[in-house]
Amino acid sequence: MAYQGDISEALAHMAAQREDLARWRNYYHGRHDTAFATDKWKSTFACMFRNLSLNLCRGVVNALSDRLEVTGFSVEDGQEAAGEAAWDIWNRNRMDLRAGKVHNESAQTGDSYVIVWPGDDTLARIHPNGPETMHVCYDEEDATRVLWASKIWSIANTEGDKKGRLYRANLYYPDRIEKYVTHGAVSRIPNDADDFFEYVDEERRAAVIANPYDIVPVFHFPNNECGCSGESELVDVVPLQDALNKSVADMLIAMEFEAFAQRWAVGVEGEVDPLTLQEKPAFRAGVDRIFQTSNDLAKFGEFSRADLTNFLAVKQDFKLDIAQVSGTPLHYLSLMKDPPSGEALKTLEARFTKKCKDRQTAWGNAWEDALSLALRIDGVASEGVLLSAEWVDPAPKSEREEAETQTLKQRAGVSKRQSLRELGYTDALIEEMLSENQEETDRAAELAMRSFDAGGME
Repeated sequence: MAYQGDISEALAHMAAQREDLARWRNYYHGRHDTAFATDKWKSTFACMFRNLSLNLCRGVVNALSDRLEVTGFSVEDGQEAAGEAAWDIWNRNRMDLRAGKVHNESAQTGDSYVIVWPGDDTLARIHPNGPETMHVCYDEEDATRVLWASKIWSIANTEGDKKGRLYRANLYYPDRIEKYVTHGAVSRIPNDADDFFEYVDEERRAAVIANPYDIVPVFHFPNNECGCSGESELVDVVPLQDALNKSVADMLIAMEFEAFAQRWAVGVEGEVDPLTLQEKPAFRAGVDRIFQTSNDLAKFGEFSRADLTNFLAVKQDFKLDIAQVSGTPLHYLSLMKDPPSGEALKTLEARFTKKCKDRQTAWGNAWEDALSLALRIDGVASEGVLLSAEWVDPAPKSEREEAETQTLKQRAGVSKRQSLRELGYTDALIEEMLSENQEETDRAAELAMRSFDAGGME
């Protein structure tokens, strides 16, 4: 069957990336490998440090995703209604929260996806999906053109002995959507396309659905790539994270041994055991014991303690390395005695700000395409509407600087409503503030008119 080649490609893609995806997720959540350990080190300290990690991977990913917030969609002159409708669709699908998860997913694993399709009420629904279930095939000659996409996922088995799970497969094309399901429940995801057959649900809906929009309704959010699978922000961070964990473990081991001072004694002989003829130690060290002898020639001493500041310096160096390779500002990963502010902060975050703006451009294009399809599904606009995603400025700013910037924008023609939105206020709060301002203006005008009339009567 024609579908077998596409399902086989999707299964192969999912299998090839499964190990890497598990690795990125584990490191993001602090489940790190114990690296750089000898067999003796493992046998002695593995149990003690199995769950030890100074997790900076989460900070590297969150630093990027936290700076990416969509605030609206602008359009060309004369199409303002389409921009407002796109924002209504965005809010209806609660993308103020879910979009952040899409960005975090892409930064964490390298890829994230969104499916846009009508819901039961025929209105557009936006469905974020992770990379474990999705695959997108691009045109080899045009890296921006999606030829087809797939989603393969498991569902509960409601028939038979209910052991195992069923696996569903959807293939998305510009003109149709094909649905497939495995032959009975299985214990793991199949490796062969022959395990799938056409799926007809309980409502007897067809296994092939027409797609009237002439576009694949799957939108890809690759991290730092275009036209292929993205790259996790943790690719260069994980080896340094392992080294950082090792340095922390070494410091804790040194602290453990240094907690009890190592002492020495010379000129003291131990007794010989008459049964084994082995010499017994002259002293047994302990926190509740002291060394004493009647030998006037005996000498006692104590070894110098290890300098733990060297361990602290190594740990800080690894933090610096992680900040350097990831482009994450150091103050996101480590507390600083004198944190930068103002222009100094802008300079330090210049590289990071550039990275954020790059993602805004790439992922903004994906959101624009997704919302354009959503507008067509809702019947609000035609295919010719050009949306432009608007974002919170990722550059660090003080509240005063932001307020002054918005004042200058208003003088240049930006509406007060849009300025308040860029300052982070919700639409509901904006409406309330504008209403209160209008009431205050009306009240002031009324008082002024009364005062004028009173003066006129005199």
